[in-house]
Amino acid sequence: MHSSVRWSAKRRALLALLIPLWGGLSWNGFTSSRGSPTVGWMTLAAAVAALLLQVHTAYYRVDTSRAGITERWLWKRVQVSWNDVLQIDAIGQAATSAGIQRWSSSVEEAFHLVVHTRQGRISVHRWMTGVDDFIEVLRVARSEVAYRETDQAVLERTDATVRPAFVDDHRSRTITRVAGGVALARALFLAVVLTWLVGIFAAALTGFRLVDNPFVDGTLLAMLPWALGWLVYKLVARARATRFGAHLARPPLGATDLLLTLAASIGGPISLWLGVSMLRERLDGYGAFVLILGVGMCWFPIAQTRKQLREP
Repeated sequence: MHSSVRWSAKRRALLALLIPLWGGLSWNGFTSSRGSPTVGWMTLAAAVAALLLQVHTAYYRVDTSRAGITERWLWKRVQVSWNDVLQIDAIGQAATSAGIQRWSSSVEEAFHLVVHTRQGRISVHRWMTGVDDFIEVLRVARSEVAYRETDQAVLERTDATVRPAFVDDHRSRTITRVAGGVALARALFLAVVLTWLVGIFAAALTGFRLVDNPFVDGTLLAMLPWALGWLVYKLVARARATRFGAHLARPPLGATDLLLTLAASIGGPISLWLGVSMLRERLDGYGAFVLILGVGMCWFPIAQTRKQLREP
């Protein structure tokens, strides 16, 4: 009767690696003769934000016991007895060239599991660990009532008052498209802010001067990865059209994939350059760590590109 669903270490890894990266850049901005206090404060704020988000994702979990389900957040805790579980919805999900597609699914093949309770919804998905154990608990969990042998297992319950988490109708498809657009817009906004901050940092650190204004020079530098990313995107789309057909030419990139790929594309080369610079000045573990981090981040967009070329 016990299970624990948490964010997987793999999904938290890139965020965790960003903390020492931003922290190192902040330290360099404050202490280096070529650094900039402005960049130091910006990267310090980014490091603190990444740290807080990492603490939350590391702490969050959904536990089950004989008494019911407990959802633990960093700032709150929700306890639901098995008596209060109304229905379980299973939703499949996949990224296609048309965007994120969702459908009603079996629990074994579902990407999302939505637990409807009298206190609200609890959602888990396949980016988390322990989901299979969670499903097995739902198969056998029953209410603590007088005639337990006649009570349905939690996974088998249905409730007419519950609106399903997914209904394949025009309204749901519209909501899915709007939600996908909002997620993409949010990812693009974060990516623009990220590249702008990195561009300012790179301009201050490298001494790049075109108009002798660090904000303008940083903005110009920040445009370079966008131009390179657009070029790679077009080349991949052309290769996919040749390999899989014109209807599958668009690479199926979600908002999260876009943000992570762009972050790794920018942070990887900077980490490599910074690591090499540190090791040239002094051989120490921190410089080696930044260098290894840069290699890993540089490999991420390469792996994404290879995946888009191999899979329709």
